[in-house]
Amino acid sequence: MGECSTDVGVDCRSCVAFRAPAIIVEAESFVGIFDDFLELLKAAPATENHIIASLDVLSLFTNVPVNRTIQLILDRVYICEDTKSLAIPEEHLRTLLEICNKEAPFTCPRGNLYRQIDSVAMGSPVGVLFANFFMGSIEATTLQDRRPSIYGSYADDIFIRVKDADELLNLKQRLTTSSRLRFTHEEATEGHLPFLDVMVSACNSGFKTTVYVKDANKGLCLNSNSECPERYTRSTINAYIRRALPLLLLEKRPLRA
Repeated sequence: MGECSTDVGVDCRSCVAFRAPAIIVEAESFVGIFDDFLELLKAAPATENHIIASLDVLSLFTNVPVNRTIQLILDRVYICEDTKSLAIPEEHLRTLLEICNKEAPFTCPRGNLYRQIDSVAMGSPVGVLFANFFMGSIEATTLQDRRPSIYGSYADDIFIRVKDADELLNLKQRLTTSSRLRFTHEEATEGHLPFLDVMVSACNSGFKTTVYVKDANKGLCLNSNSECPERYTRSTINAYIRRALPLLLLEKRPLRA
């Protein structure tokens, strides 16, 4: 499966399971965009002598247990009283989810045809949904009794604030035990921690945020002298500005810690 790349399967975007908002986990820890993450920092209760850190799931998409996640989705849709059931039988939804995740065909450069039978299919439209649902379910169970003062996750990246390194390692072990996934962790260096594309700095008055640029990023994205429409160049610049401005403005009004 490692060398297979071309998806020739059925378009799962038209699948009811992909479009139905009822089956998406409403995990309170999920941060979908920059604004969600900034609001998470702003709403966090004040603490002293805590540390910020991040956890990363190793190879999340290739380790999502498909059968287990499908059952979690079905239980949420048809058993959970807080979720409105879909207007289709449970077995039909199960079949649709299995087709999208266990029947995905791929071709490789030699022309051989393969069928995905385990893990989330690469490039699958429901891949992110499955990953988020599985992680949301794991987090809901693991954090039920003990929850860090800050916990926010985006797919396989998790931002936390804990009392000390012992609590960090304990949380890492609890997540590993309940999910059987492998996690790595990174502690802040002198109060600074990169998370996604944001550099978070902890200070007495709260948090400061700036755009985080990796060392490998040389700043080259589009040659303005190349043969491309001017609107492409303007669009590229505008995208960077729209991403950076909300983060840079927070330097003038630090978030409460």
